Amino acid sequence: NHPMLSLDKTKDWDVFANYFKNQDVVGMLKLDGLTCSLRYVNGKLISAETRGNGQIGEDILHNALQVKNIPHKINFKDELIIDGEIICTFQDFEKFASNYANPRNFAAGSIRLLDSKECALRDLTFVAWHAVKSSGRTIIERFEFLKSLGFKVVPWTSSLKQGFDDTFLLREAEDCGYPIDGLVFKFNDILVKDIMTPRPDIIAVSDEMDHDEIKTILFNSKLSRIPVYHGDKDNIVGILFERDFLTAYIKRKNF
Repeated sequence: NHPMLSLDKTKDWDVFANYFKNQDVVGMLKLDGLTCSLRYVNGKLISAETRGNGQIGEDILHNALQVKNIPHKINFKDELIIDGEIICTFQDFEKFASNYANPRNFAAGSIRLLDSKECALRDLTFVAWHAVKSSGRTIIERFEFLKSLGFKVVPWTSSLKQGFDDTFLLREAEDCGYPIDGLVFKFNDILVKDIMTPRPDIIAVSDEMDHDEIKTILFNSKLSRIPVYHGDKDNIVGILFERDFLTAYIKRKNF
């Protein structure tokens, strides 16, 4: 029902600050699940679709109706379009962890099941992070509106005028058991974004989030412009690594 495009990314807070130019900004968790868009008309959920390729998504209405915290009906008669993430919290994932690599893969696979009764048993959660068509000119006003309708809204904070501390959001992610892979920042005033920049919103990945580390055994390395190591098969957050570039090692050693 609308384009769902990729976001800009940065780890450079100077680039980040220049992007927003001292405007009021809302920071929120970037949830690691399956992006989903819900559409309500006359108070009834009539469609649910995945992000797909950004232009065309998959119809998942039959399973969205099985996610316990997605309302089938709301007290709002105008058209309402809500973007959010279908996730499985770390707590809910524990009972399925022996058969699935990580919460993201589990959520993405579960919401695509043909059998909606099986999907209903998967303990999925929908967390809203954007109201495309809604009352309210600001992100915060729209978040409050969604909460008033009974939706779970992504943890957020504002603003960046006096600086920004990401520890609050990271603590919220841990307390809620939300799988995340970054932070997302948006102009609070929706009209300001439309006027100031044609670019999408921006993801910032905090250094504090890069905390998944392992020790491995190096079997051999291949010399090239960027050296490649070949080591043990290691599991990090459900992903197996056997070969990788040594760029991070090069930067630390100033090669």
